[in-house]
Amino acid sequence: MLSFFLRFRQSILLFILLVTSLILMTSHANQGAGFQTLTFGLFEVTAAMESWFSSGFKGIENYYHRHIHLVGVEKENRLIREQVTVLQEQLNRLHEIALENNRFKELLKFQESVPYSMITARVVGKSDNSWSRTLILNAGSRAGVAKGMAVTRPEGVVGKILSVSPHYSLVQLLIDSNSAIPGIVQRTRAQGIVEGKITNLCQIKYLDRLYDVRVGDMVLSSGLGGVYPKGLVIGTVVAVQKKSYGLFQEVQVAPAVDLSRLEEVFVIKNSRLPDDDQPFKSIQE
Repeated sequence: MLSFFLRFRQSILLFILLVTSLILMTSHANQGAGFQTLTFGLFEVTAAMESWFSSGFKGIENYYHRHIHLVGVEKENRLIREQVTVLQEQLNRLHEIALENNRFKELLKFQESVPYSMITARVVGKSDNSWSRTLILNAGSRAGVAKGMAVTRPEGVVGKILSVSPHYSLVQLLIDSNSAIPGIVQRTRAQGIVEGKITNLCQIKYLDRLYDVRVGDMVLSSGLGGVYPKGLVIGTVVAVQKKSYGLFQEVQVAPAVDLSRLEEVFVIKNSRLPDDDQPFKSIQE
C-alpha cells in the first residue's frame, strides 16, 4: 500500500488540489470579495500542505529505496562471500591433489629404482607414547604383507611389520625401544646394532670404541638378520662419546626419515634379483 501511494502520490495530491480549486472557483462565482479572500487562503494552505507532503513522502521514499538497496547489497555481498569460500575450498583441494601427485611421482621413481618387489601402503594410524612407537597401514595379508617385512621410504628405513590382519598391518618404527637393526657405518664399515630410544633418535650399540666414527657419518643397514636388505639408509651420526673405560663407544643416530610426517610407505616384499645381498640404490645417490 505504501509503495502504491509513494508511486502515485503526486497524481493523488494534484487531483485533490484540482477538485478543491474547482469547488472554490465555482463558489467564487456566487460569492463576494470576502469569500475570494477565503479562497486564496485555502489555496495557500492546500499548496503548503502539498509541498509539505511532497517533501515528507520524498524523504520516506528515499529511505525506502535506500533500505531496499542496502538489503540488495547485503544479499549480494553474502553471495560473493559464499562464492569466495567455495572457490577457496576448491583451490585448497587442487593444491592438495598437486602435492599428492608430486609425492606419488617420487614414490614411483623410487619404486622403479630398487631391486625389490614392494607394496605401497598409506599410513592410517599412529601410536606415539612412552613405551612404543608404531604405525598402522591400510595394507594387510590380502595385499601380500607379512610379519617381519621391512618398511621403507625413499629417504630410508621406517621400521618393520610387527603384526598383520587381512586389511591392516602394524609397523614397529626404528625409534621404538624394541627395534634393533644390524647397521654399518658407511665410511669405515664399522658394524653395530642400531636400537631405538623412544625419542626421535637411535643409538648404535656394541660398536667397538676403537672404531673411527664421526658426526655426519652415514649409517646403513648391513643386511644381516634377514629383515632389512643391505644398503638401506638408516640415518646420520649426530653424537659420539668415547668413555675412558668399557669396550664400546656411545653413538647417536638421527633417522633419515621424518617419522612424524609419514603419509605413504613401502613394504619390501622380496628381492627381484637372484642375489638378495645386492646393495640398495637410493634415488638420493
